[in-house]
Amino acid sequence: MSGYKIHVLVYVVCFSLASYVVTENRLLEVSSQTLVLSFFIGALYSILPDLDMPASLMRRLVERSLLFLLLVLMAGYVFLADMTLIFLSIAVVVFLLVLWFAKHRGFFHTVAAGLISSMPLLLVEPYFAFSALLGFLAHLLVDGKLFALI
Repeated sequence: MSGYKIHVLVYVVCFSLASYVVTENRLLEVSSQTLVLSFFIGALYSILPDLDMPASLMRRLVERSLLFLLLVLMAGYVFLADMTLIFLSIAVVVFLLVLWFAKHRGFFHTVAAGLISSMPLLLVEPYFAFSALLGFLAHLLVDGKLFALI
């Protein structure tokens, strides 16, 4: 089993190649700030599929962030009495339950999960979504799951 450093390293190689092709052939006009931010977004996405592994770095980061978010949402509800905060809290709890019962190299290790998780970034910047998907696919490539049918 490869660690997160290998996943990030493979992503760095893929990102460097893709960025070279995009910028050299002027396929897209990408600012240097967008390129740098895209790089870091993709690096995070290159370890994202390991959310389903309890000992992974990404799992620990996401769990702690979501638990903190849950506390903030609940405190916000106490002070603001806005039902939207309760619904968001329920969504966070459901996602945490999905994580806790997820099978390693299950749904989170599929191309579909990569597409679903990277598509919201299209609303912000298309190159962010491209880098995120590239990072996710680099992870699947290292794990040998890129060409799986599911």
